[in-house]
Amino acid sequence: MNHAAGSAVTGMLALLATTAAQAGGVDCRRVPVYSAPCFSQPKPHAGCAPIPYAKAPCFTVHGILQGSNGVPAVRLWRSGTKRVLGIVGGDGDPGEELIPEPLNTQMATTTPGWLRSVDADFRVCPLATEKAGWMQPVCLVGAAHVVFTRRHYGLAPPPTPAGQPAP
Repeated sequence: MNHAAGSAVTGMLALLATTAAQAGGVDCRRVPVYSAPCFSQPKPHAGCAPIPYAKAPCFTVHGILQGSNGVPAVRLWRSGTKRVLGIVGGDGDPGEELIPEPLNTQMATTTPGWLRSVDADFRVCPLATEKAGWMQPVCLVGAAHVVFTRRHYGLAPPPTPAGQPAP
């Protein structure tokens, strides 16, 4: 193998190792971390400097993950507090791919628009600093000690029709 091919293979292996480490739960962020007021702006202004990841480390929190009305549509309520974390993608977008697999599939139900609520220890990475009275945006890395329930906007699900198994 020539030197150029060897360097290309080494580069690909490094890329795969980095991707595997990120997928393994190290960090889900793909954008810089900002202060809460700067993150809430469509495009941070000149006075908004990114915060190093080391000063806003990922952390584990026990709570309940559930679907909700509004943006972001998936929220994590920290147990024992009134604090709610908004689940967004690693790029700050509250759209697709918010919940990593297999948790996403396990939360789905046969009723469209419903998610099973999950009580667990969640690993999250902040995309903005914490500020009292504001929902902190975080991306979800994974969960441990998972217990599923079935709720929708804090309500019990509709009754299952007779003769059909409960989802």
